[in-house]
Amino acid sequence: MSQLSYKISLATKALGAILLISGTAIGGGMIALPVVTAPIGFFPSIVSFLITWLIMTFTAFLLLECNLSMKGNVNLISMCKNTLGPKGEAVAWVSYLLLLYSLLAVYISGTNSIISYIFAETTGQTIGPIMLIGMQSVIIISIVVIGIKAVDYFNRFLVLGATLCYFLLIGVISPHINYDNLILTKSITWALPFPVLVTAFGYHIIIPSLVTYLNRNVRMIRICLWIGSCIPLILYFGWQIAIMGALPSEGDLSLIALTQAKDSLQGLIQSTSIVTSSKVIPVVMSGLCCFAILTSLLGVAISLWDFFKDAITVSSKSNSPISPAFNETRVLNMAYETPAPNSAELHESSTTIRSKKGQKISLALLTFVPPMLLVMLAPNLFIALLGYAGIFVAILLGILPILMCWSGRRQPTWGYNYRVVGGKLSMCGSLLFFLYVIILQIFQ
Repeated sequence: MSQLSYKISLATKALGAILLISGTAIGGGMIALPVVTAPIGFFPSIVSFLITWLIMTFTAFLLLECNLSMKGNVNLISMCKNTLGPKGEAVAWVSYLLLLYSLLAVYISGTNSIISYIFAETTGQTIGPIMLIGMQSVIIISIVVIGIKAVDYFNRFLVLGATLCYFLLIGVISPHINYDNLILTKSITWALPFPVLVTAFGYHIIIPSLVTYLNRNVRMIRICLWIGSCIPLILYFGWQIAIMGALPSEGDLSLIALTQAKDSLQGLIQSTSIVTSSKVIPVVMSGLCCFAILTSLLGVAISLWDFFKDAITVSSKSNSPISPAFNETRVLNMAYETPAPNSAELHESSTTIRSKKGQKISLALLTFVPPMLLVMLAPNLFIALLGYAGIFVAILLGILPILMCWSGRRQPTWGYNYRVVGGKLSMCGSLLFFLYVIILQIFQ
């Protein structure tokens, strides 16, 4: 491969990584963020966004530091096991599975509802929920089984669709913005919407997969994380301005009234449609929801897939902190050693292929069957679990990366490839923030 081809390939991968990061963070819940933040007003909500983005970005880079400080393609189980021991590993297992199974279940359920609505509106016919779940699962499983490259390319299509819907909505809503609505002061209670916002900036689960995808290129991964984390922040700002500016401050169509509605998302769609006198709002908003949910679904699915893959191999591999000369000699020697395979090696290769197929089947069952069963048999259970999503995110994407790096930095070879700027003071401040999020979630 020529140097030019290599650079083009790397740039293409970087673009895909950026879109995977932003797509994983931006779920269908983005549309309802103005409703969640309505009680505190526009400017306090923007400050809350900035605080959450800053701390969540810091812990994302801590997770990257931890990942790069270990040999091979590791995921959260390996990292927790080698830094926090069996107790940390157990906490990672519980938090990860509860959060990601709940997210997959709600994403599968949400896309089914939206697809059913759009299909019924355009054709006048309905599709059975079991058939929809089956069709959707087959498509997603097929993409994830192929690997992160397939996820990357399919995600680009989804992000393009979401982007078109987003800017179409902004274009329709913008003429109706009343900027006086944005400067209205409201009482700020202690119950700020941080538990919801940490989930809106939660893309950390995709980082281990991207480290492998980008061949542990530290500079490229850092750039992708910065850009990918900034995109949701900018889009959230634009959405806050559009919705908070367009909807009235009082009355049945106001955001405050929507906070008391049984279905705040559907109420937001109806209120926006009435205020703008636009009939395309319901379809385009539903389309944005669908594309945004599917991008998050892909990110969560490939992350859970790699999580289980790591968990299956963690008992047979030692993922200790890396040394400065990690595999360098072996890589150089492999370039000149091309021994001819013998019959034993061919038999071993055939056995390995069968083993990999069996592993993929196991991974597919572990990743997709539980959330599908949740949707079909116990829909109220995953909705109840999502009510505590802020706690799971605070533990999994906030507290664990902090504790892992706190423990890991005591090791002499830790952070040889990359170390985040910020010492114990930054970690303590972030830890207090996530403990505050957990308290808010419990008492709200």
